[in-house]
Amino acid sequence: MLKQLWIRLTLVASRQLGVLQRATKLSVSNPGTARVFPLLLILVLAGSIPGCQYPSSAAMSGTWAFTLTSANSPVIIVTTSLTQSGNQISGPVTLNSGNSACGTQGTITGNIQGNSLTLQIVQFQSQAFLNGTTNQAFTSANGTYTTGGAGTCFGSGTFGSWSAFFQ
Repeated sequence: MLKQLWIRLTLVASRQLGVLQRATKLSVSNPGTARVFPLLLILVLAGSIPGCQYPSSAAMSGTWAFTLTSANSPVIIVTTSLTQSGNQISGPVTLNSGNSACGTQGTITGNIQGNSLTLQIVQFQSQAFLNGTTNQAFTSANGTYTTGGAGTCFGSGTFGSWSAFFQ
């Protein structure tokens, strides 16, 4: 009974995954390899779980609008054209922070792991460090931020929340 159930499970998995068809024949014809097959099946299935990997290369690529909100400083609006390569994210940014002395251009860099984001926006000597998460469709994100650096474009020691939307 157990052997028949195992053979059925093996056949279903091999049909669905395709790549296991050869391993199925080996495990059924050679009882010595039957012990190795469950481990192989677990490894293949674990590697195919989407949450354990970073998103496809196009998941975050495109135009995004960020809003950084803090009780200590004006709202900062950031528009960027992100490019994603593997789990690395980068792009130029245009800022509207109400501080005209800082200019409007900067850069954004960071990475994504699953739905978790770690980003850094740099404008002159000012930096904003963003941590947060995206939704499953990669059309919105939110989190918290802190600022640092010698410049005053983002306000020194400022912290707050941020949200972003794919446009």
